[in-house]
Amino acid sequence: MLGARRAALGLSEMTPAKAMRLSLAKTGDRTLGVPIVLKDLGRKSLMPDDLAAALPDPALILRLDGPGGAVGLAVMCPQAVAAAIEAQTLGKVLPGAAPDRKPTATDALLMRDLVEMTLESFASLAADCTGLPAMEGYGFAGRMPDARVSAMALQDAAHLHLIAELDFSGGVKTGQLHFVLPNRTRAAMPGTAEEPGDWPDLMEKAVMASPVSLEARLCRLRLPLSEVSRLHVDQVLPLEQATLDGVELRGMDGRKLMGARLGRSGAMRAVRLRSGDAPPPQPALSAGLGPMSAAPAMPAATGPAAPGLAPADLAAPDFDAPGPLPLDPAPLDPAPLDPASSTPDFPAPEPMALDDIPALDPVPMPGIDLPD
Repeated sequence: MLGARRAALGLSEMTPAKAMRLSLAKTGDRTLGVPIVLKDLGRKSLMPDDLAAALPDPALILRLDGPGGAVGLAVMCPQAVAAAIEAQTLGKVLPGAAPDRKPTATDALLMRDLVEMTLESFASLAADCTGLPAMEGYGFAGRMPDARVSAMALQDAAHLHLIAELDFSGGVKTGQLHFVLPNRTRAAMPGTAEEPGDWPDLMEKAVMASPVSLEARLCRLRLPLSEVSRLHVDQVLPLEQATLDGVELRGMDGRKLMGARLGRSGAMRAVRLRSGDAPPPQPALSAGLGPMSAAPAMPAATGPAAPGLAPADLAAPDFDAPGPLPLDPAPLDPAPLDPASSTPDFPAPEPMALDDIPALDPVPMPGIDLPD
């Protein structure tokens, strides 16, 4: 152990404050290029319900995911964020207090190396310090919107709260760095038991504790490249095919695992998983007409029957099946027919007398001289 090695070498005992001071000095030199000095280190026990009152406001809150599903937080006040950003972008820390502003996702990415390296070095140096929980294996997992949502992500139990008072570049700026970590002993962490146990069981525990990324896909939208190149902030894209019941849960390889319904759990979005044999969701109605559905079946007529007819009279009649045709029918008479005998006798028409037709008077046509 580190404590025994330090005692054998005649070195002084390691304390949490000394471990944090060495960690910050190393981190400031490697990530910011400016010295960071620890002025004071506070240590408290904190419940998630008291998180909002214990953190600065506004503050940059980063989620830290640890082994075995443990969740911790790293919090920086606006002055510490401003000093770190100035050191990374300008190469120096500007004098004077920076204006308080709401932190952004870009701030979280810029603080990632600072937070991870500080906690990793502190966990290694303070491994033999009594009263501290296991702090190895934590990594950056994103930015939290506020303290209320951050408290919901923590386990409902007492947490270790470290408050580091920081001095940047010899007092040019001062700020705070907070760590909120669950009180977990090393024996309770996966792979740290004293007894090695059965290898298959240890392997199963390690695999089942591995993080898996799932994607909840509400719908897919296809746009031509010309429209994608014109996208801008605050632009609204219509999701005509999106429905609350049409969420698809997909794995890391993009395959669909099961369906889900979009909803809310407290202040966060959530999905309710749907069984595999559930009917597929209906598509959302769009501006155009959807596919035509089958016409409903016409109901059978139930009115009274015609008077004087029994139900048996309305049934289809039975016909005798036709018998087989004769194979050798009687031959037809090949004698030719006599046209005179087959033609009927009609009376001959009488000739019309032309003398009986009266003479027609000429039609007067003014303006036209007709020849005699």
